[in-house]
Amino acid sequence: MYEFRREVLARHPDTLLGNEDKRLAFYDNKRQEYFFDRHRPSFEAIFAYYMYGGRLKRPHHVADDIFLTEIMFHELEDHVIAAYKLSEGYAEEETIAPDYRKLQVYTCIVSFSLIQWSLMVYRCGFVVVTIQS
Repeated sequence: MYEFRREVLARHPDTLLGNEDKRLAFYDNKRQEYFFDRHRPSFEAIFAYYMYGGRLKRPHHVADDIFLTEIMFHELEDHVIAAYKLSEGYAEEETIAPDYRKLQVYTCIVSFSLIQWSLMVYRCGFVVVTIQS
């Protein structure tokens, strides 16, 4: 069981625990407490993050992917998550959508080159080439 003062949580208003509206979904009226059924060893580090000035350190016995999942669940600040990913060696995520027009042109060039190569190598027989677009 962990106890926080409201002032401590208020230092991080955009996080799950710092925002009263967000954490209300985890309130147990019967027990009169908040209940989070999450990874306890990870939460010890998250608790320290709130209590001791916003420094986040993954415990050595917690796998990095589990810890990342937990800090994302608790919605820690974006710069904190980015700094954690950088410290753990995660690559920056950059998704580049393929340009299908260029891909079709490239496919045609490769297919044409394959036909030319096949004709030069197999002059004596016939060539069957499948062209897919």
